[in-house]
Amino acid sequence: MSFIPRLPAAVSLVLAACLAAGSRVPADDFRYVEPAGGFVSVDQLKFSLEAVLGGLEYLPDGRLVTYDTLSGEIRVEGSSTPLASFASKPFGSFIVLAPGAESVYFGESSNGEIYRVPLDGTAPVLADRISYNFDLAFDPSGRGFVSAPGLAGGNSIRLLDEDPAVESREVVVRLPGYSGPVAVDATGDLYYGTSDGASLEGQKVFRYRRDLLDLALAGQPLEPGDEELVFDELPGIYSLKLLGGRLLFTDLGFSAGLGALHAAQLGETAPLETLATFHAPSGLCSPSFLAVRSGKAAFEPGSGLAGGSVAIAYSDFTTVSRVAVIRPELHFVRGRVNSDAVVDLSDAISILTFLFSGGAAPEVPEAADLNGDGILDLSDAVYLLDFLFRGGPAIPAPFPEPGPAP
Repeated sequence: MSFIPRLPAAVSLVLAACLAAGSRVPADDFRYVEPAGGFVSVDQLKFSLEAVLGGLEYLPDGRLVTYDTLSGEIRVEGSSTPLASFASKPFGSFIVLAPGAESVYFGESSNGEIYRVPLDGTAPVLADRISYNFDLAFDPSGRGFVSAPGLAGGNSIRLLDEDPAVESREVVVRLPGYSGPVAVDATGDLYYGTSDGASLEGQKVFRYRRDLLDLALAGQPLEPGDEELVFDELPGIYSLKLLGGRLLFTDLGFSAGLGALHAAQLGETAPLETLATFHAPSGLCSPSFLAVRSGKAAFEPGSGLAGGSVAIAYSDFTTVSRVAVIRPELHFVRGRVNSDAVVDLSDAISILTFLFSGGAAPEVPEAADLNGDGILDLSDAVYLLDFLFRGGPAIPAPFPEPGPAP
């Protein structure tokens, strides 16, 4: 059986059709990403139409790392020089932040090599060789698990052993489908999403408990029957991530004709929630790689930037190649500047103290913009005092109940 790097065989046929179809239009004449209610989106990175992204990851400081097959370069957002360059321009499989956050791992399926790429700009180090590697996830103890075709057929999950000269040990064998994405939760349980090129519908997510993984590493690999079925009858799964108890995945859109970012709450039987859909003038617009960044609040409507963010690479293969960032909409009460639950004189004092006495900045700057002009200055404190004590103009929405900025 032959394998196509990163993409199931049936998917590659649709890709070829998309590349041959469609006419080019100005990229900014169309809105490509439609977030679900309570979420907002922004196009954060744009690429050449000939670019093929082969990896996407967040750094701890919020910058994104990407690999572009067109240039053969790994780049950090905002940097003028590449973090690493590959003259052979291999087909990228993944970019994953290493434990300790001092480097990223870059997998490519052209040659089956996995590199550790230091973030300080020193040369990449060949960490492992796993043919047609597809995805990588680390558990809390720092063990890396790689999905790739199995040594004896089917698909497998192998241990990243940091030794290119030794065949990486198989932890799970005879998995269904072509190479699928993996994710690990905070307890060390591993999740695998099937990516069956014969059918882009009816996909599954399996879970392997950490205690079983430990036993497999000490003895025989896990086989069919050792897994738990977590989700069934899903659209095609390309990238799989965990964020705050939710399983997030992109579906490419090849089966439904509309690409989407989906979420499902672990431990619940509730239907899938679609967090964003992707459109393009040429028709199909496919979201592929995911990167997630958790925040101090839940990833849900109302939490704003504190709720974290999800970055998604997407393309229609003819007019657009970008990375969008989805984050929760911010809900607040305008005028509630300090931590108490009422809007009163103390909120005006908080604004004045911040502006003129070195006081703490408002936790939600939008709440301190009383007149809604987008600028935090003396006029906001005056506006609030005028409203409270002189019957001045009403405070603009959202007030008195929390909600999004108009």
